[in-house]
Amino acid sequence: MNANLSRADLSVTPLLFVLLFALLSLGCERVDGGSAADGGVGRTPGDDANGRGPVFGSSQERFRAVVLDARKEFGDSTLAALRELGATHLALVSFGFQESASSPEVRFSPDVRWYSESAAGARSIAGRARAHGLGIILKPQIWLRGGAWTADIGFTREEDWLTWESGYLDYLMHTARLAEEIDAELLIIGTELSNPVQKRESYWRDLITRVRTVYSGSLTYGANWHEDYVDVPFWDALDYVGVQAYFPLTERDSPSISEMRSGWRPHMNALERISQRENLPILFTEIGYRSIAYAAAEPWRWPTREETAHSDPDYGIQADLFETFFETIWPQPWFAGAIIWKMYPEGARSDRRALDFTPQDKPAEGLIRRHFNATPDTRRPLDDHGRDLATPGDE
Repeated sequence: MNANLSRADLSVTPLLFVLLFALLSLGCERVDGGSAADGGVGRTPGDDANGRGPVFGSSQERFRAVVLDARKEFGDSTLAALRELGATHLALVSFGFQESASSPEVRFSPDVRWYSESAAGARSIAGRARAHGLGIILKPQIWLRGGAWTADIGFTREEDWLTWESGYLDYLMHTARLAEEIDAELLIIGTELSNPVQKRESYWRDLITRVRTVYSGSLTYGANWHEDYVDVPFWDALDYVGVQAYFPLTERDSPSISEMRSGWRPHMNALERISQRENLPILFTEIGYRSIAYAAAEPWRWPTREETAHSDPDYGIQADLFETFFETIWPQPWFAGAIIWKMYPEGARSDRRALDFTPQDKPAEGLIRRHFNATPDTRRPLDDHGRDLATPGDE
């Protein structure tokens, strides 16, 4: 500094520092325009080079997850096989139970006998999974007896709503504490609960706030693809837009890949709009396909006993459906990955899985392995005319 500065010169200097600090602060804002208080891994996806909305990152950063369903404790060979499949995370599902959609009591037990659903099992699996380079996702779900749908949960009396909300809070806070204890990367705060979500927004915002006091990882909600994910009122409080991705792609049995690719287009456009609106990446909290002819028309439909006894499996349609998903949705810049439903420990009984959702021991498993292990350079397929299938144009 010049020792001959006048008193007037020195009096201006603090003002210059203030102006300089303000300019530096403006230049240091995050690329997505959010504040540092937003928090969450997925809350700052940023924009792509064309300003089209959130970008999650490269293909290798995406969640490549599978639901692991284990009745009993299993050996490390299962974990090694899932890592070889290309999985980055195991999703463990635990259940709370209700008698019906109009019954307000939510029951759950941390000590259920089903290994992967219990707290002790989750602790054991998480510890061993880390040794194989696998992270953990916890996915609590409500199970309604008699095949009712959780989206229809609702009550006419306020006291019943309060009873249900108290029980669900206890259930979820237990799961959140467990998620923190085992260092789970992601907690899904609910699955297909569209009626409670639409009618009780303030409850969910309070629940999210409470969960964040005990759990430091990322949060999402598993919204159903139908009349749910578009209108969730609290996406802004979460880290991903979560979607249960059982989108119908066609009305025909055993369609061609070209038909299914076209069927994805309106869903893909709608997902991109939500991602842009919320400035969040999309995570498929569940995706799966049965090996049966109508899987593209009704992906959500579970096999009946009659079907199991008399229907022939269609392994080709299941593989084609996964291929179409990886071609069209996976490369999108707003896509954060997927949780595939579902896999079992090696050696578990498989005699009833021919028509099931699992891709295990079917052609679809090899296809998933290829895509999960692909690099960004090999992931984007071209058709015979050199056109990019990840962003198909009009046909």
